Amino acid sequence: MQDGVALYDALYGTNVISEEDGAERAGGYNPARGSKVIAFAKNFLNETVPLKNGSYEDAISFMILGESLQVELSDGTRTELKDTNQYIGYAGE
Repeated sequence: MQDGVALYDALYGTNVISEEDGAERAGGYNPARGSKVIAFAKNFLNETVPLKNGSYEDAISFMILGESLQVELSDGTRTELKDTNQYIGYAGE
């Protein structure tokens, strides 16, 4: 998911993510910081654009079906946004 990667990249270099517990920004990629970034982003999405069922921690793929954003969860079920009006469209292939 390209936009998800952009969110991770944006968070990684900011002071929004604590540098405590070995999660420093300096140097190359820091797996401890990366884990904090992913957890922060998934929590942010759960709070701001929640899913009807499940959470972003369980999301394994995203797909556009017609005019709906569908999210496949690790248990094989699909869900959508709790508030489908939060999906405003997609520009891409």
